[in-house]
Amino acid sequence: MNKSESKSKNRKRVRSNDRPTTITEEELYKRKSGELGLEFDRYVVEHPEILAKIPDGAVICLQTQDDPEFNAWSRRLAEQVKDSDSQIVYVYVKELRPLRSRIRELDLKIQPA
Repeated sequence: MNKSESKSKNRKRVRSNDRPTTITEEELYKRKSGELGLEFDRYVVEHPEILAKIPDGAVICLQTQDDPEFNAWSRRLAEQVKDSDSQIVYVYVKELRPLRSRIRELDLKIQPA
């Protein structure tokens, strides 16, 4: 397999603004990590007691139940960014609630034809 074949195997098609776009696995994992990181931040705000279990200076490594390739990527990244004195805390996201709108109330105004 040549270099261009290898690169094309690491690309996935996703829809963005109704246009198909090809992104690399690295970009996909970065997005997933960002989304999981945001959800973890929200969880911590709602459950601040969890912070007492996380050592100061720890590197957070997010893991999912259904994506071993992402998990391996996340572990490699955590190992790369930690220093010799820091610990890695593996956060296993067991379940995510369905994404919901944050709109609490709205009005509709229909323009006459």
